[in-house]
Amino acid sequence: MGNICCLLDACTVISLIYIDSDGSLLKRMKKVEIKINDFVFSEIKDNVYINLNSQFNSKYINRNALDNFRKEIDQRLTFFRSLKNDNEELLRDVGDDYFDRISCYTAYSKKRNGELCSAAYALYLSRVFEKKVFFYTEDYPARMFFSRFFNFQQIGHIKDTVDFLILLYWLDESFSRRMLENYLSELYSHKILPVVGFKQVLREFQSTKVDGRFARENRSLVGNIKELVIKLDNLDFRSINGHLDYFKSVRKKHGVFFNSIEKFFPIFELEVGGDSPSLLEKITHVNDEIKKNQIFKWKDIFPA
Repeated sequence: MGNICCLLDACTVISLIYIDSDGSLLKRMKKVEIKINDFVFSEIKDNVYINLNSQFNSKYINRNALDNFRKEIDQRLTFFRSLKNDNEELLRDVGDDYFDRISCYTAYSKKRNGELCSAAYALYLSRVFEKKVFFYTEDYPARMFFSRFFNFQQIGHIKDTVDFLILLYWLDESFSRRMLENYLSELYSHKILPVVGFKQVLREFQSTKVDGRFARENRSLVGNIKELVIKLDNLDFRSINGHLDYFKSVRKKHGVFFNSIEKFFPIFELEVGGDSPSLLEKITHVNDEIKKNQIFKWKDIFPA
């Protein structure tokens, strides 16, 4: 792939870990140069086991299945650990305030996180090693925010996990279309299960905690929950972070409720703007498209 570099975000790595049932996907990744920022790897370790909760996936209710897959995750983390950089070494090169400078330049208002550090790391790879960086993330709000930075600085492009699977597909002659369809289906299941679990928690709160008095005294909270459930029912992720911002603003008053939904916060990374398709919509669309249209591999463009 020459000077092309694939930089992975935490959400993409976690998805790849969960959809790779036999470890073959990790082997295919060795065909490309992959990097992970040090900060991102810390986020992966903090969040990769959350999906083992039975609220996300019923197959992990069985204790043996849970323990076995936890061991598989540990093994796969070893592979991704080998791909991370050392931010201390990076900052020795460019200065301790490097991430703060990029945050200031981009007017990024959130605290330091994997997306910010990846954007800064991508610029470093672009300028120091002359890499064209493709940053793969499922965090659509971050993708929209940093796209201008990537484009204006000519760093590369920001893509998602679907795009990364397609890249691996056309690079590998043994990667069949059926395999790609299966991985996309697994990715859809992986992303939809937390949405289903989140709706269940919200509906349980509505049915067990919200009576007439509670509704009168907490109209905004009840209204936000009701609106969010409707959006999740319709897989409508537009402007859902407005609900998250509200929930955070009433955390002190409704701490028990807030703590019950905190594990579902990655769902809010699916937010899209305008008429842009969500990740779930894109998975469905691409899976339909590859049944009708060919994605060319190397051998397909040369006559036999």
